[in-house]
Amino acid sequence: MLENPAAEAEALLALARLLYQAQKFVDGERLTAHGVGQHPDQRDLWNIRGVCLRMLRLPGEALAAFDVAVSLDPLFPGTLINRG
Repeated sequence: MLENPAAEAEALLALARLLYQAQKFVDGERLTAHGVGQHPDQRDLWNIRGVCLRMLRLPGEALAAFDVAVSLDPLFPGTLINRG
């Protein structure tokens, strides 16, 4: 995966989704913090980060994550719905 950043980003996203589904929001937040640090252009990592932060009752940080996701893809409905 180190030779293929896109594969690493996809793997991080898949794991983040599993953590979210398992309601492991603290772990999801930590994973996505690492993920967006390594892959700041990945809209879906920013989106799921925002969702985890929202579930941790950190609305300001969640909105900031959603704002980054929207800036990367202003028409993606998932982020727009989550931000709303």
